[in-house]
Amino acid sequence: MDIVPTLTHLQDIEIIAMQDNLTGILHPELQSALPTILSSTHLTKLRLFFLKDFPAQIFQHCTALRHLTLQWMVFTGLDAPLTKQNPKIKLHTLSFSTCTMTWPFRRASEVFEWFSRPLCPFDFSQLRVFLSSDRGTDPRSFELFCQFASKVSHSLERVLIDPSRMAPAVALSLFPAQKLVRLHTLEIPILTPSEKNDVSCAMNFLSNLAAPSLLKRVVLHYRCHARETMKELAPLDTFLASEHFENLESVTVTAYLSILHPVDTNMTIGFLRKVFPLLGAKRILTLGTHVGLTRIGIPSGYLAGYTDREKRSKGLIACTQ
Repeated sequence: MDIVPTLTHLQDIEIIAMQDNLTGILHPELQSALPTILSSTHLTKLRLFFLKDFPAQIFQHCTALRHLTLQWMVFTGLDAPLTKQNPKIKLHTLSFSTCTMTWPFRRASEVFEWFSRPLCPFDFSQLRVFLSSDRGTDPRSFELFCQFASKVSHSLERVLIDPSRMAPAVALSLFPAQKLVRLHTLEIPILTPSEKNDVSCAMNFLSNLAAPSLLKRVVLHYRCHARETMKELAPLDTFLASEHFENLESVTVTAYLSILHPVDTNMTIGFLRKVFPLLGAKRILTLGTHVGLTRIGIPSGYLAGYTDREKRSKGLIACTQ
């Protein structure tokens, strides 16, 4: 650990804690060194996964931070006063998700409340990318999620939202048309087409979008359970190829495959190509696959930014014991 405090040149840091219960605590030496590392003027990207008892006060040191990912985190010190009076950190990207399954993570409401407090070190006024399909299951979390989403919508250029988890009217109210002056990319997860009717929810949300002509790119994250279920995506081909979305320049469909049930990726691409013939004919279709974990609450990491990782700059991956 002696070398850790000297790593002040890093531009991109990722910390992952993976244990049997999917959570971990930072090594004491690493935690004590983080303020020095994170205060680097080179650090612009920080991604944190599966950490519990993570001190929220550490963020005040990230003065150069612009892109933040928080996935399945448990924080401490959300009410603690800041020890440094630095200017607010102007975030451009926020990828956020908590877990509402079996392990003891805090409710999403606590984090959304923190985002709105004066003690929060972040400034969201210039937020361009907001990726979150997690709006919490309790009413308070949902209310605060709506308030936050509506507050930042005026500056957003790219959004990931899961309309299957809320009524279309509610989903639309999060991003009022008069504020969507910059939105050009909309991402939608389709996790269980048959069980939750995700395809219909996605189409209803898109059809009611007040300004679809602004959209240049639509990204569909499809969790593929079997090739036979891909045909359920077919209505999206006709829908997105219609005149209603005549300004679309790109439609990307990524199938997320489980490493526990291997499927031939080339065959998967072939099936998807048959499902989207109209978009293919317009030459705006991009198909892809991602093999990952789909049974631990992470739909193959679509919220974790894996689709952007080919552009990763210098970074550090730290795994706790």
